[in-house]
Amino acid sequence: KGAEKALEALLEALQSREKQLAMLKRKDPEDGSCVAHFAADNDQGGLITRLCTLWPRCVEERSVHGDTPLHVAAAKGAVGAINALLANKADVLAKDREGWIPILYAKYAHQRGAVLALLQTDTAGQLQE
Repeated sequence: KGAEKALEALLEALQSREKQLAMLKRKDPEDGSCVAHFAADNDQGGLITRLCTLWPRCVEERSVHGDTPLHVAAAKGAVGAINALLANKADVLAKDREGWIPILYAKYAHQRGAVLALLQTDTAGQLQE
């Protein structure tokens, strides 16, 4: 009977985790952004790190414009978010629908700190783009 209760508790926890994950994966109906985009926009590196433990692929999510959370963080100069995204394997060479990679967003927005943070990963690849 103890094993049955443990199994029930495990199944309940898994269902709860699935519900949490489903909530996290919801996208804004207008622009297609997700909670990772929001966290990047608000320089919430700690939130991004926690999100990645539940949903590792959140760093790959794209809005309707094709931008990833790293694009958003770069445009805002959100160095804390950039560092968290890079630590969780965000792709510095991900292109939006116009072909722009995150460092171009940072450069365009005059976000020197973001440019420097992004150059810590795959410098050669970014400079070739």
